[in-house]
Amino acid sequence: MSEADFVAVQRIHTAPVPVDGTVRRYALSGLVFCGICGRALDAHWMHGRAGYRCRHGRNSAQSVDRGRPRILYCREDQLIQALQSNPALVRAYPRLRQGRPRAVGEELRRHGMILVGDHDGRIVETDTASIALTAAHLPAALQAEIPAQKGGD
Repeated sequence: MSEADFVAVQRIHTAPVPVDGTVRRYALSGLVFCGICGRALDAHWMHGRAGYRCRHGRNSAQSVDRGRPRILYCREDQLIQALQSNPALVRAYPRLRQGRPRAVGEELRRHGMILVGDHDGRIVETDTASIALTAAHLPAALQAEIPAQKGGD
């Protein structure tokens, strides 16, 4: 295989394309994690907006387990609003105030920050701190370190 062929293959994008052909953008893809199971939330389009969900390992090949937690959903615009309205975060990272979702995602990546959440609240984790976004008292599940944060997986 030639280098040109290799580059051409690398450019192939296999993500599903919506029926209307529009390209969907997810500014926080790979930055939002489930505080219940530790997985990265899947980016998906819901009700005409970018959003994220965690089904905690569910798939169509498995029967529904009544003991499994509810599916976690969050809208990207609400996550960005929570980031931009948090005084501690915007004081430490003033670029988060930028209104564009993509710029917010880039700033989080630049500083190695991730969002971790469950049905009760969300936090921003850095290598050295956890900053609450939504709830003053967060469940213990949100205090746990996410494997992707620790090992870079």
